[in-house]
Amino acid sequence: MNKTSKQLEAVFQEITSNFGDNPEIIVTPGEGSPPEEYTITYHKRGACKDENGEISTCDTHVITISLPFGFPHFPPNCLPKSNTFHPDFDSSAICIGDVWEADQSITKLILHIGRMIAGEIYSESNAFNEEAAEWYKENSNRLPFKKQASRQETATTPGTVTAENIETIDTLDDEDFGESFSLEDDSPSDTVFDKKHIDLLVNQKRFHTLSQELQKIDELFDGRGDLEKQAQTSLNKAATIFREVETLEQLGKQEEALKQLHSLEELVSDYPDLQKARKRIQQASDLADSEGNETEHDIDAPDSEEAPIVERPEPFASKPAPKVLLRKIKSAPRKGILFTLGGVILVLTAAAFVFFYFSFSSTLEEAEKHYAECQNLLNSGDFKGANQECKTALELTAKVVLIKQSKKEQLTGDIRTLLSSKKLRQGLAGKTLLNGKYVSQASKESILKFMEAKEEGDAFFEEERWENAALSYEKALILAAKMKIDKKLLEDILEKQSLVHLNTIRQAAEESIVQSDWKAAAEHFDEALELAKTLPNFPPEDMNQLELLAQHTKFEILRNHGQELFEKNEWETALDSYQRALALAKKLDMADSPDISNLHKNIVRTEIYMAIAKGKEAFAAAQWDTVIVHYKKAIALLEENATLLSATNIIESGEKLARILLHATIIRDKQDLAKYLKSEDFNQAIKQLQIIKQTITSSQFADQPEFQTILKEISSQITETEQKVLILEQTAYLTDNYEKLFVKHYPAASRSILSAPRIEYIRDMDNKLLFRMQCTETTGGRPLRLQMDYLYSPTSDSWQFYSEE
Repeated sequence: MNKTSKQLEAVFQEITSNFGDNPEIIVTPGEGSPPEEYTITYHKRGACKDENGEISTCDTHVITISLPFGFPHFPPNCLPKSNTFHPDFDSSAICIGDVWEADQSITKLILHIGRMIAGEIYSESNAFNEEAAEWYKENSNRLPFKKQASRQETATTPGTVTAENIETIDTLDDEDFGESFSLEDDSPSDTVFDKKHIDLLVNQKRFHTLSQELQKIDELFDGRGDLEKQAQTSLNKAATIFREVETLEQLGKQEEALKQLHSLEELVSDYPDLQKARKRIQQASDLADSEGNETEHDIDAPDSEEAPIVERPEPFASKPAPKVLLRKIKSAPRKGILFTLGGVILVLTAAAFVFFYFSFSSTLEEAEKHYAECQNLLNSGDFKGANQECKTALELTAKVVLIKQSKKEQLTGDIRTLLSSKKLRQGLAGKTLLNGKYVSQASKESILKFMEAKEEGDAFFEEERWENAALSYEKALILAAKMKIDKKLLEDILEKQSLVHLNTIRQAAEESIVQSDWKAAAEHFDEALELAKTLPNFPPEDMNQLELLAQHTKFEILRNHGQELFEKNEWETALDSYQRALALAKKLDMADSPDISNLHKNIVRTEIYMAIAKGKEAFAAAQWDTVIVHYKKAIALLEENATLLSATNIIESGEKLARILLHATIIRDKQDLAKYLKSEDFNQAIKQLQIIKQTITSSQFADQPEFQTILKEISSQITETEQKVLILEQTAYLTDNYEKLFVKHYPAASRSILSAPRIEYIRDMDNKLLFRMQCTETTGGRPLRLQMDYLYSPTSDSWQFYSEE
C-alpha cells in the first residue's frame, strides 16, 4: 500500500469510527476502496433557498467532501449538493476558512461545516454569497437557528470558531501524483545499500570486508552479482598465494615469502592475518641476517666499523720429529768415544726437542680452545667470561717458545684484537650493541619499546586501523622524547600521525554518511581538508577526492533541508534549498545520478504546491485574477513535467486542478454578477451570466452533474434577468409615451393637464407582460387619477389595451 492509499485508509477509519452511528450526521463513502469522496447528510436546522427564490429554514443539507491532489497539505474539496443558503456556500464551493490549517482532521472539518449550516459560523464580509450575507446580517437575531450539539461536537470540537477566522479556499493536493511523489519509503529496510561505500571498498581492494558486508545487505541492486563474483575470485587467489607463503616460510625462504605477501596485498589488501604473517616473516628474515652478520641496522649512524670476529681452525696435529743425520766415525777408538758421546748428547737433545715440541704444541692448542670459548662467550653476551677466556688464551700463548712462532703470533694478534674490540669493551662497561650502536641496557629496552610501538603503529596504519595506529604512534613519541632518535624516523611518525588523524576524521565522516548524518559528515570533511592542506606530501588526487566528498555532503544537506521544508509546507524556502542543491550537483557532474532526477521531481512538485498555495492565499483575499493565474501555472507545470513525474494518475491530478480552477473562475464571475444585480445593471449582468455559461460549456467538465446544475441555474438567471431588462425597457417606453397612450384610450383627456405618470409591472400572462399605468389629470382645479392596464407581447412586439372584463 503506497503513501496515498495509507492516508485514504486512515481517513476512512477516522470517519467510520466517529460517524458510524450518528443520526444527525450521516456519512456515505463514495466509490473506491478506500474511497476518495464522501457524501455528508446533515439533519440540522439551517437556511435554504428554493427555485422560486424563497428563503426559509429546512432540516436536511447535503454536501460532498473529496480528498484532492496535495492532501493533506491542502484541504479537502467541499461542495454543496442541496440548496443550503449561507454566506460561505456557493454552488461551486464551500469556504471552510482556516479550520483545516488549525487541525488537519476530517472529523473536525465535518463538524465545522455542520456549525456553519446551523448559523453559528458565517462570514460577514468577503462572502461567497453576498445575498446570503445580507440576509444573515438582517436576520442575525434568528441565529443560530437551533442549538444541536452532536456527540462528536461535544466531545471533540475545541472552543468556538468565529466568522473572522473564515478566509480561505479549499484546494487539492499531492498524493494524486502517485507513489513516485512520496518523500517517504513505503517499507524502509533495516539495512541500507550505500553504493559509495561499496565502491570505496572495491577501489581499496578490501574484498574480505566487501564480502562480509554484501552478506548483510538483503537488497538486490544492479551489479551485485558481479561484485560478489569479483570478491570471491580475488579471495580464492589470495588464499592460494597465502598457502605458498606458508610453504616458503617453512622452508626458510623468507625473502621469497615476503615478495609473495606483497603480491597478495596487491590482490586483497585486507586479507585475514596478512599483517601478522608479514611481521612474523620479516622478524625471521632480520634474525637470519643478524646471525650471518653481527653488524645490525642502526637507528642512528654507527660510531665505527666493528672488527670482524674470525673463527679459528682446530689446533694443528702434532708432527713427527725431524730426522737427525749422523756422520760415520772413521777415526781411531778415541774418535769412537767422542763419536759415541756426541751421539748420546745428540740423542738427548733430540729427545728434549721432541718433548718441548709436543708440550708447546699442546699449550698452543689449549690457547686456541680458550680463544674459541672467548668468541662463543662474547657472541652469547657473557662479556666477563669472554674477557677471562681471552686473557687465559693470551697467557698460554706466551708460554710457547721456539716452535710454531708464526702460528703463535697469529693467535696472539687475534686474541689481542678481540680483547681490544669495541664489542667486548662496551660489553664490559655494561653496554650492548643495538642497531649498530652500543647503548646501556635501560636505553636498549627503551629503544626496543620505541621500535615496537612504531612497528605496531605502522602495521595498524597498513591495516587502516586508525585509532590503534594513533595510540601506538603516540606511545612511540612519548618514548622518543626521552632519548635521541633518528630525525627521519621521527618525521616519518609525525607525518603518519597526521595522516592517521586525517583518516580518523574521514572515517568518522564516512560513518556519518552511512547514518545519513550529512551535517556531521560535512563538518568532518571540512576538518579533514584543513588538515590535508598542512601536509606537504598529501597526494593531489586524495585532496580532490576529499573536496568532492565535502561538496557531495553539502549537496545532501541542501537536498534534505529542502525535504524538511517541503514537509512543513514552506514551499518558497524548500524551493530555494532544492535549487541550490541542483546548482551544486551540476558542478559535481552528477547529471546521470538518480539523486538528480529525484531532485528535479521535488523541484517541480514544490513549484506546483507553491502555485496552489499562492492561489489559496489570493482566494482568501478575493483576488480572483491572481487565483486563476496561479492555478493555471500549477496545471501548466503538471502537464509540462508529466514525463519527469512519471506518475500513474497525472491526468486525474490535472483534472482535479482544472476543476478547482473552473470553480474559482465561476466564483469570481458570480461575485461580479452579484454587484451588477445589486446595482440593477441588468444588461451587464446578462453579459456576465453569458460569460459564466461559456466558461462552463467550453470546459471538459460541462457534462458533469455539478456543473450541469450550475448551468441550469445560470440559464434560469439569464431568463429572469432578460425579463427584467424587458420590463425595464417597456416601463421606460410607457413612461415616455403615457400621455399619447392615455389620450388614445381616453379621448376626453387633454395632454396639457396629464402629469405624474406611474408604471407598474403586474405579472406574466401567457408569455405576455401586464403593466398598470397611472397618471394624474387636473381638471377644474382638482386632480383626477387615471388608470389603465396595458399588455405587451414580446413575440409580436405589440401592445394592447387590457381589461379583466
